[in-house]
Amino acid sequence: MLTRDGAAHRRPRGTANPLFTAKAINETASRIAGIIHRIMDDMGKGRDFDLIGSLAALVPVTVFCGLGGLPVEDRDLCRKWTDALGHVIDPAVDETTRRAMNDAAEEFGADIAGHVEQRRVAPRNDFLSRLLLAEFDGEKLSDEEIIANVMMFFLGGHETTANLIGNGMPALLRRPDVRPLSLGGGPHHCIGAALAKAGAKPVFTELPRRHRDIRPSREGVVWRSQVNKRGLSELRVDLVS
Repeated sequence: MLTRDGAAHRRPRGTANPLFTAKAINETASRIAGIIHRIMDDMGKGRDFDLIGSLAALVPVTVFCGLGGLPVEDRDLCRKWTDALGHVIDPAVDETTRRAMNDAAEEFGADIAGHVEQRRVAPRNDFLSRLLLAEFDGEKLSDEEIIANVMMFFLGGHETTANLIGNGMPALLRRPDVRPLSLGGGPHHCIGAALAKAGAKPVFTELPRRHRDIRPSREGVVWRSQVNKRGLSELRVDLVS
């Protein structure tokens, strides 16, 4: 879906679109908020917290595991695979990175395939089950297309949402009244925009509600080295309740 245009793009996107409409995501808003609240419960409070590693990077992968149909307890493994696959759009990668990407694609694909088979026998209320049943112009997605698109949802959803939260946090600390939420446009407008916003908004509202004082604990911020992903790799703060 990500690399296709025209009819080749419309088919997989049209099949997946119903999963990501504002109405569909609104129906899961309470589940998403609950997931985020539990992450914040585990995070606690204190000095010199890394909001990227302990919050921003955990929200998207945990939410999509919960809604997508993969075990939430596998989120660290899914995040490892997603981080490795994230280099696929780098302008240049070395051989070690390329091997890591290929290994991640093989391992992640095999893991998703196992869950697809489980859902074929016993469907649940999750994205995998709905993708198996979904049709566009009378055609269903093949297992290979489902696996590829689930991997793309993780890859696209993890990076964009983590960066949306991470990059928005400095703005929130400077201007608590600002909510920086934007996710592109056109035919390739982020299919998961409503999901990303549903994951980001509770963070921007709940964190200030829980902590009366949130302030940077170190000077400056640490940006990721990848030129095609404008995101923070670390944001250290003090959380005072």
